Amino acid sequence: MSARRINRPKGTRVSGRIETQENVGREQLWTRLECREEETTAHTVLDILNDMTLPEEPTTGEVLEMRKMVEKESLAVNAVQPGHDEFDRWQQISNKMLPNARELCEQLRLILEPTKCTRLKGDYRTGRRINMKKIIPYIASQFRKDKIWLRRTKAAQRDYKITIAVDDSKSMDHNNSKDLTLQAISLVSQALTLLESGRLNVMSFGESPKIMLKHSDQFDGAKLISSLNFEQNQSRIAELLDFVRTVNAEDCSSSDNGIFENLLLVLSDGRNIFSEGEKKVKNSVKLARLQRIFVVYVIIDNPENKHSIMDIRVPLFTADRNQIVMQSYLDVFPFPYYVIVRDLGQLPLVLSDAMRQWFELVNSEQ
Repeated sequence: MSARRINRPKGTRVSGRIETQENVGREQLWTRLECREEETTAHTVLDILNDMTLPEEPTTGEVLEMRKMVEKESLAVNAVQPGHDEFDRWQQISNKMLPNARELCEQLRLILEPTKCTRLKGDYRTGRRINMKKIIPYIASQFRKDKIWLRRTKAAQRDYKITIAVDDSKSMDHNNSKDLTLQAISLVSQALTLLESGRLNVMSFGESPKIMLKHSDQFDGAKLISSLNFEQNQSRIAELLDFVRTVNAEDCSSSDNGIFENLLLVLSDGRNIFSEGEKKVKNSVKLARLQRIFVVYVIIDNPENKHSIMDIRVPLFTADRNQIVMQSYLDVFPFPYYVIVRDLGQLPLVLSDAMRQWFELVNSEQ
């Protein structure tokens, strides 16, 4: 079985491992002790990025069904009315996360380049406004140097389409990830708002994807708290990716400027990732990449849990399929870019440094 190559961006650390030898009768047992601190790490799986096999396109029936789901959700109105407790709780979370949000905002400012041309630039023979600095040379040249006009060709405004998708399944509650997830939502949303990054949607997913806040709505954290119940039985990640792909495909405002303008941040505990089938999930990940959706999977891994996601092991067949071996769950994780969050204070630096390198990888593919 081929090992997967995982690159970790600078500034991240790998959990240390200590192997101790114990004598039990005549047998020698090797026990692996995990020496983990409350650290946040970013990971890049190059094997997935280097996989050039084409995905299976969805059938016409599947496309029509997904379009109906998107249309239904787009027209639906979130009638949840938060109470005073939700407002107070969100205010406390926002105040706590504001310093980290400002730090993340400044880091992302260097990474997310402006995409919309709103400033005047250039020397043109026709345009919207005259460059006054060119008037005297224009007259002195006997009106030959006539490139004195400016056009709005300088990118100065960010117009990214960013979606934050929150896992609303029961496993988030069982793994004590609820509070960390709400704090992560506050951190990321405040940073993107301060950055004026563009259109921000917030969704939940579980048994089916739901739009909690549209980009045209005023951001309401208290409503998010009221909308998230963490009681759904599944985490259908493939359906979420197909839903986001359909939403972006129907958005006619996308531009072709060589920049990934569609960003999807998935906040989840990362468990049961293949509940819809390994083949289907991997196929949906490939389809999202082909549609130029930049997906970052943020795994909320509460350090207070007895078992970390890094402890999970899964059975896999060997290449000759004669025997079964146990392998780390993260070794078969289907997303090429993911972050394991154990300390939200480290998230701004780790996420920004990772995204900088990830964007370089993406640009090198073009």
